[in-house]
Amino acid sequence: MTIRMESIQQYQEFLKNALLIDQSRLIDQILHPDNYADHMNDIHNNETFSIELTTGKLIGTLDLVTEIKADIENVLQAKKNKLSNIWSLSEMDKLKNEISKLEADLNSIDDAISLRRYIFNWLLVPYWLSKELKSFGQVVFDCLGCHYWGISSISGDDSYEVVLSSLFDELNEKHC
Repeated sequence: MTIRMESIQQYQEFLKNALLIDQSRLIDQILHPDNYADHMNDIHNNETFSIELTTGKLIGTLDLVTEIKADIENVLQAKKNKLSNIWSLSEMDKLKNEISKLEADLNSIDDAISLRRYIFNWLLVPYWLSKELKSFGQVVFDCLGCHYWGISSISGDDSYEVVLSSLFDELNEKHC
């Protein structure tokens, strides 16, 4: 019971230090249509992809899709290199089928169209938290030395409470 209370107190302290202050009005003014294009490059993870691969559906940000594409390209190259060393027709057919699926996956990734995430509100966060949130695939806007977290989900696994709780747990594991 005391461990649970201690964990709750640590989490509350974490939230207090994170400075989660709503800055939606300021961001709306910064992103006014006249200046919108000037700041779009400062928003991280503002687009998401939903791609149907041969292994299932891939949903993620550009960083995740780029990482998976590089992995697929590496596996594809290894399989192509292996193809020249196979003499058995059944193994060769199996390998060609795998290569074909990987190439189809790469084509799906290349043809994918991103969807812009809807931001419900913007919260001012410290620099260290903005870096962690980016690594979690969250929308972060860096502007004029300030860092803003774009809340793009109000419920579910990507809600702000769940993201903060997961982030807290991960940081807690790193430092314990």
